[in-house]
Amino acid sequence: MKKFLEQFRFWLNSINFNSLKNFRHAGKSGLGDFHSRQRILLIGLIVAGVFTAFYWTNDILTDRRASTAATVENTQDRIARVLTLMQRAEHNRINARTLDTGLLSFVQGMGNRTEIRGKLVNIRLVSSANRQEQVTFRTENLVLKELANVLRDIEQYDNVWITSLVITKRFDNPQRLDVNWDIVRSMP
Repeated sequence: MKKFLEQFRFWLNSINFNSLKNFRHAGKSGLGDFHSRQRILLIGLIVAGVFTAFYWTNDILTDRRASTAATVENTQDRIARVLTLMQRAEHNRINARTLDTGLLSFVQGMGNRTEIRGKLVNIRLVSSANRQEQVTFRTENLVLKELANVLRDIEQYDNVWITSLVITKRFDNPQRLDVNWDIVRSMP
């Protein structure tokens, strides 16, 4: 191996600018005045250059293929998640509950169901357009569990939603809350 490296170093040193210039102007004879060792070295360098160019091109294309494959896999995962969400939404739409009674009576009944009837204050029906019914009310002196129960009771219906919710701590007891509610029901 050492002898080969010495010969290779000798061949590299024997090539100079004039010999490469002569190669370019050699005419039809191809390799012109080059010695056989120089010819072999030049052919080897050309083959190595072509091999390197193909290797780099293949490496770049392989990286692009890998990134494209990762992008495709990521997109397929997203599509699968969207399909799952669509199936859940369809299932929820089929099993959705709609409120058929008036919104004002729903709020009063909610006070009984969630045991906050005495804490409901200032219930008002607000005129609304676009086939919607809107109620504004205030609850006072709620604990967090009662607030969660009221939210759960409202959110179980598909056609009732909260448009405004303002929660403030009570000044006399920071563990208790006062809440202003605006809820809307879309009418069929």
